[in-house]
Amino acid sequence: MTDNKDHTPRALEGVRVLELGTTIAGPLCARLLADFGAEVIKVEALEGDPIRLAGMHFEGQSLYAKSLMRNKKLVAQGLIDACVERARGILLRGRRKSRSGQDESEGNA
Repeated sequence: MTDNKDHTPRALEGVRVLELGTTIAGPLCARLLADFGAEVIKVEALEGDPIRLAGMHFEGQSLYAKSLMRNKKLVAQGLIDACVERARGILLRGRRKSRSGQDESEGNA
């Protein structure tokens, strides 16, 4: 995170964002949220986001990637694989509920 030396509250302070995007649009939008104070947690595949290979490099690191990944916490997907299926189930259950107007567990009354 960038230093907020005067401790002025930022617009999105207290907001937590989970970034699952890759390449350009997702990381750029999440970086803007982080710049405004959101806590952004970027989830990457073990091999890393493809933007790590893009653009000019300095000391082995992509300058482009560094600019898009600033102010973020990074988590390798391999560390959270156990949670992916659980999260997918929760998302799908919520999606089915919003389509049907009721949770599947409520039955078809």
